[in-house]
Amino acid sequence: MDLVDVYEAVVPSIVALIAKMVRRPAGQDREPLMPAIIGTGFLVNDSGLVATNRHVADLMRQVPPHPTTGAPGYGAVMFDMSKDTDGAPCMRWMLPEIASVGMLSQFSSDSIWYGEAVPDIAFVQLQMRGTPFLKLANDEFYIRPGMPIATAGFPMGNVPLIVMQKVNQVTPFIRRGIVSSVFPFSIPRPHGLTIDIMQQGGSSGSPIFYEHEATVVGMMAAGMLQGAPVPIGNCSLTAHVPTNISIAVSAHMIGLALPTFLESEFAVDTSGFPTLAEWQQTHDATEELGWDTFPL
Repeated sequence: MDLVDVYEAVVPSIVALIAKMVRRPAGQDREPLMPAIIGTGFLVNDSGLVATNRHVADLMRQVPPHPTTGAPGYGAVMFDMSKDTDGAPCMRWMLPEIASVGMLSQFSSDSIWYGEAVPDIAFVQLQMRGTPFLKLANDEFYIRPGMPIATAGFPMGNVPLIVMQKVNQVTPFIRRGIVSSVFPFSIPRPHGLTIDIMQQGGSSGSPIFYEHEATVVGMMAAGMLQGAPVPIGNCSLTAHVPTNISIAVSAHMIGLALPTFLESEFAVDTSGFPTLAEWQQTHDATEELGWDTFPL
């Protein structure tokens, strides 16, 4: 597969995690073009389970509930890249409800562990099953420095999607680079890695995959910052400037965390959820992305 084919194979499994409500200044009548994208996630099984970062899940939980209904203020958006009856490409937004958001409180490894006590991993359960999902790499030495990789998600959130004062883009950005390093060194299953793609707000939780294959080798987590002096009059302050080196969670760690989540209080029975195909049959293909606005 070339990178174009890989991207098209990956996109249906990517999920944008959003705030479904927007607060606007009093007296401002114009509604925002689209809600904020908190982070990115990707489906890891056919039961609608999404992997993302722990810090993304924490931000989702900080979104206030709907002031009238009490419903959660966060939501999810999936993408259907299909073709119409004439064979032309088309795009459909899908907004499944979220059943559960769970962060790891403990973690255990199947080998000597040098990483964080609780990795930056969380899971979001959609009210949908029969979903596409991405395979997690787990072979020995599945990732090594110098390996070409790509990632797809929403760096800078919704800002670049509305840069022309309208919604001009609805699909994830794809970026490519190489694996810069693995933690702690080149071992069969490293506990983390770095890549030469800048981490930006909104890209947290993005899958990192082989350039030639839609298999996940890691998940974007954090950026490395560099201190730079900024002169202000006779004083000098230190600004933390993003670099092109980003830290990622390795794929097999997500696989190790899955059983813990599925046995936790956040796991739910998905047998009663509609399948993706059933959901599509009961929702209008022209359904728009909607949200509520409230004055500050």
